Amino acid sequence: MICRSCKKKLSEIDVYCDACGLPTENFKEQFRVRKVIQQAYDSCKADKENSMFNLIPVILAIVAFVYLIESNILTEMYWANYILLNAFMVFMVPLVIRQAVGVSQGASSGVSQGASQGSGTYLKLVIFMSMMVLYFFFLKIICQGDPILNLVRMVLVCWSIAIVFPVPVLMVTRDESVFKSISRAYIAGKYLRWHQFCLCLVLAALLILFISLAFALLSGVTLYIGLLLLMLPLPAFLRFSGHLMWTWFERQEEFQLNEKSKDY
Repeated sequence: MICRSCKKKLSEIDVYCDACGLPTENFKEQFRVRKVIQQAYDSCKADKENSMFNLIPVILAIVAFVYLIESNILTEMYWANYILLNAFMVFMVPLVIRQAVGVSQGASSGVSQGASQGSGTYLKLVIFMSMMVLYFFFLKIICQGDPILNLVRMVLVCWSIAIVFPVPVLMVTRDESVFKSISRAYIAGKYLRWHQFCLCLVLAALLILFISLAFALLSGVTLYIGLLLLMLPLPAFLRFSGHLMWTWFERQEEFQLNEKSKDY
């Protein structure tokens, strides 16, 4: 394969030219968002072994979150509420991410579900989530109050989410620090940032649908019965999220993007 721009000879697995950065046919054909979503969906349907998995940590996290919202723990002070909720999210979100990542081990990774459920993985995810919360807090402090800066803040938030999309699976499959996993994801996704953002939008749309269903269920029943009903769509959402992350990771592994040490 020859680069159309600089005429450098490329391998058959190159996604872009290391010399000039021009994307190859692999970029257009192998990383199409629709193709990745379809493969993740097919993988999720074919996965019979993980049709039911342990949701106890996630259930406890959701119950605790609802209790925190409904109780009088939260005050009328905006910043106190903001800090308290974000501190709670630092420990709750890793439970959900770890469960979603543990749903599918990936066809080529050879990582057991026990590895993804270990305390070491949870600690890494807590550190990772803490870094994200501090980053968002920094952007909030800098950009609050200015309409233009708020727009910049929204762009930076979306950009950072697109970058870290593969990070949870990287932390499961590689014995590396959180910083190294983020750096590896940044380099691997250099030319795939928009693709990863679209995948995040798909998960966000499913999550919004899940939350909308949750409010519909909670509106006509008591709180605790509603919480039990909330568990019905949760396994399907977590399973698909896990398969989507693994499918994207395996596609990057197939084209050795996670082994690159520089952008181009």
